[in-house]
Amino acid sequence: MGDTQVSDVYLTEDVLGSKRRLRLAKDDILALLNMEKLSLPVIQTFLGYLFSVCDIKTYGFLCPEVTSLLGHAQDDAITLISTRMQALKKKIYFAPYGAKDHWMLLVFDVVDRNQVLWFDSTGNSVPSKLRTYINTAIRVYGYNGGARKSSQTPQWLKINCARQEGDTECAYYIMRYMLEIVTRSDPTKAIDEVFQDKMAYSQDEIDEVRDLWANYFSNA
Repeated sequence: MGDTQVSDVYLTEDVLGSKRRLRLAKDDILALLNMEKLSLPVIQTFLGYLFSVCDIKTYGFLCPEVTSLLGHAQDDAITLISTRMQALKKKIYFAPYGAKDHWMLLVFDVVDRNQVLWFDSTGNSVPSKLRTYINTAIRVYGYNGGARKSSQTPQWLKINCARQEGDTECAYYIMRYMLEIVTRSDPTKAIDEVFQDKMAYSQDEIDEVRDLWANYFSNA
């Protein structure tokens, strides 16, 4: 790949709600190789990988651009999220959320528990603005024929997830969180019970995520 060459990864509309051509520059890939901060297309590519290996009857993915309000007004995001959930009718949704160069993860468990699980590798609390519009999106989904419990305000749980030790690992951590959820040995076990360790991930655990990303990218 030359200095200015761009590689494209194509996602079908089933992954994020519309067909996507993800443009990955050399710098995007070098960042992954060097354990630097990751770009949005790198994270979206990993969502494509997860979609290819997960139980698609259970899991759905919400576009990080929408949940992070990147180019979307809040009211538009509420409509897009609720409409996407209504179309998919999954039990669990992954919603990566980025703010100020930091990636976090929301997991909606809306059918059985009507919960929103909050994963932040730095231990920060949920931003109040985010909580407000996600609550609204889930209630709209419930009112429009989604899971009956979802017409009520969901319970938010801050998960005791692994904590990063440096300044650049947040995106690797949210990818690892999602991987552990879709590959957990007992799918009936509540997700919050899977994560009870605040210790940092080992380099081997992070490298597994990077290897999976690379293998998917090379075959995309």
